[in-house]
Amino acid sequence: MRRGEILSLTLDQVDLERREIRLSITKTKRPRVFPLSDRAVSIFAAIASERTTGFVFINPTTGKALSERQESVRVSVSESGDHKLPLP
Repeated sequence: MRRGEILSLTLDQVDLERREIRLSITKTKRPRVFPLSDRAVSIFAAIASERTTGFVFINPTTGKALSERQESVRVSVSESGDHKLPLP
């Protein structure tokens, strides 16, 4: 999956019974399906138990989807070990 697809993933795109993620709108304009491992199913099930709709990966401050910029900053901070930087 592309980074933008992951960050904008919504719970209705995750099918736990079929053990797959289904994307109907993609960069290539073709639907895509991704199988889920046992671990991924467990993780998505835990997320789905907390909320039933909306984005899978959210900004805890705003409740909106993480942006690619926010995720890039988080990864950079995590890798650098400098946790004093303000996160967007």
